[in-house]
Amino acid sequence: MRDRRRYPRHESWFPVQVDRWFNRGLMGCCVDGSASGLLVRSPVQLSPGERIKLTFKVLSTQSEWIRTEAEVVRATRSEATDDPWPVTIALRFPEPILKLEMLFQIADDRRLKGDPRRRRGSGLRRIQRTVNEHGEVELSVA
Repeated sequence: MRDRRRYPRHESWFPVQVDRWFNRGLMGCCVDGSASGLLVRSPVQLSPGERIKLTFKVLSTQSEWIRTEAEVVRATRSEATDDPWPVTIALRFPEPILKLEMLFQIADDRRLKGDPRRRRGSGLRRIQRTVNEHGEVELSVA
């Protein structure tokens, strides 16, 4: 079977804020992504075809947030009852974000060099959201 993806996928774990038209500030966790979309784990079910807004940083050292819209391609719920992130959501950006390819490459390099901040299976369970002195929302992994 031929892979139809135009951009390579990269395993990368980071917090994502999801804003729906009626509910803002939902939290999720990216598990992999590319310049054309993300695969996100979430505690909340989204519907295929739904359009949402995303805010995230691929790298904790990034100075600026990436803000974009995305369309839900599919959403599947895990059978496990103890999973804090039971819904896996595939998201597609309206246009590729080419800057993400560079950021994912940096994250891959860090993970391959053993940087513990980027290691898969690091026990990620909670994402904390705080507001700094400038009124900006900051996301961090707990």
